[in-house]
Amino acid sequence: MCNCQSYNQPERGGSISEVVLDHAKHFPDTDQPTVCVDSCISEVIEGLWALGIRTRHSCCGHNTEPPSIALKSADDFTAAVDHLRADGRQWRVFVDI
Repeated sequence: MCNCQSYNQPERGGSISEVVLDHAKHFPDTDQPTVCVDSCISEVIEGLWALGIRTRHSCCGHNTEPPSIALKSADDFTAAVDHLRADGRQWRVFVDI
């Protein structure tokens, strides 16, 4: 069960703060050097970045919805889904171009 605190919707509860990931480590050309990610999905998101898959936003679902991710490119869809399947949770994957 997730206990993440949503940084943009704190009313959703949870006591575990978001994780600040080093976005620039994976994408040196970024204009966003760090990104806040829900704690329980932070490793999965960083794994996508390590594969070169750029994302726009993500949410763990906070026990009311499945986790979701928005990709920057439809070209990354198959690789992202393959990576997310290994996580074991059912993800909603969007392409936000």
